[in-house]
Amino acid sequence: LVGKVGSVFTSSATQHGGNETTILTTIPTLLHQGMVVVGLPYAFQGQMGVDAVKGGSPYGATTIADGDGSRQPSAAELDGARFQGRHVATIAASLAAISSRAVALSMRSWVPSGRLRIGCSRRSGWACWSGSWRPFSHVKPR
Repeated sequence: LVGKVGSVFTSSATQHGGNETTILTTIPTLLHQGMVVVGLPYAFQGQMGVDAVKGGSPYGATTIADGDGSRQPSAAELDGARFQGRHVATIAASLAAISSRAVALSMRSWVPSGRLRIGCSRRSGWACWSGSWRPFSHVKPR
């Protein structure tokens, strides 16, 4: 699971039923597994306001189901879950692109040939290569 995206959403019977506590106590498990944790950022404005009973926090999407489970998620809560899902997918795609680029770069294994010259520009401390690049397989061990 190392490097994978992890995210949490919950449901409880009441407003004070432990949604945030559940998410906050699950996140360390995801971190122990090496996951990248993604929540529900404040960019989702549906979690703001007190005009209606609604779940959701920056830690993740939540809903309140009532003691007998009769309450269904509100439109705002469903929008929050969808927003979080899209956010997870976006982060996962970004990580996958970065990972595949890193693999491609490491597969090249090119090293410079020639000499390293310090101070080859007017700014002291700059370094540049005098020469070209060649595959790593041509470098002989010393």
